[in-house]
Amino acid sequence: MPGRELIIGDGDVDTEQIIMARAEKEDAVELARIATLAFMDDNRYKPPGVCMEGPPGHDDPSAHEKWIENRLYYKALIRDRIVAGCCMERRGAAHFLIHGLFVDPGGHNRGWGKEILAHLFKKYPQVQIWSLETPAYATRNHHFYESAGFKRAAMKKFEPELGWAFALYERRVYGRQP
Repeated sequence: MPGRELIIGDGDVDTEQIIMARAEKEDAVELARIATLAFMDDNRYKPPGVCMEGPPGHDDPSAHEKWIENRLYYKALIRDRIVAGCCMERRGAAHFLIHGLFVDPGGHNRGWGKEILAHLFKKYPQVQIWSLETPAYATRNHHFYESAGFKRAAMKKFEPELGWAFALYERRVYGRQP
């Protein structure tokens, strides 16, 4: 299967075989659906009285189409069904910004997100800096990214219209040439 890469599992009945591939325009509706489910699931962790919306465009298939065209956007599949997405932007020869990593809530705590990141780190060995931001209240996300080698680099200022600030995370890999 051209353009697809096995990242976890061997297809046995006891394991889940996750395949990674570049997202295509026709995936936009399903990616928006899964992103919406993932961000709606996060609402239960938000503090009272804050904005209950997800990131701009997360629920809009046309936004996902633009990201598919203009960024590095991957889908994760199990049995040919999209279960996760990761949208990134090249910020230089050795720096990638992760705009979003989302997993269908049915796949939370199963290691899929960590395997997706491990696959991307291996696929792009020239990248020395991986960066992202996640809401300051989202301690579950903080733990996840820290377990994947990210460190909190800074806190952005409080955004009153949202009701929270963002934590900036980086994963720096030393000893590689861009």
